[in-house]
Amino acid sequence: MQRNITLTSREDLAVITLGNEAQANAIDLQVCTDLLNALADIEADGRYRAVVLRSTGRIFSAGGNLVQILEGLQRSDGFLEALISLLNDLILKLRRLPIPVIASVQGLRQVQVFRWLWRATWLSSHVRLNLSSGTASWAPRPTGDFPSIWRGA
Repeated sequence: MQRNITLTSREDLAVITLGNEAQANAIDLQVCTDLLNALADIEADGRYRAVVLRSTGRIFSAGGNLVQILEGLQRSDGFLEALISLLNDLILKLRRLPIPVIASVQGLRQVQVFRWLWRATWLSSHVRLNLSSGTASWAPRPTGDFPSIWRGA
């Protein structure tokens, strides 16, 4: 089986590379797990001053692995809940990492990917989802309003 990601270093810089070009670096359970493990290794090492997140191929990432998600919708084994939980853990880990994370994004939709990441980050700190009841609630905003990028400005 092909490794989804690789972790390399250049002096005090950690480089995480998404490496599943055949699936346009789509995010699935294994990629989330691999990224969480790489981030834990980086944090435990303590020598890195920054992380670069990059990918191989023409596309940084196509987003979620739709095949895996659609298959998960047809099952009742908790797959989607597990995927959402891992994605949440990954976003929180990236946000809480004590060093900067820089994404080296390539592809036609670089700006849209940035907007998506910004929204996901903003929402992850403001929206609380309850999967068992299917409800969502807004957490109090610490300061300000929706980022201007949310409104497409």
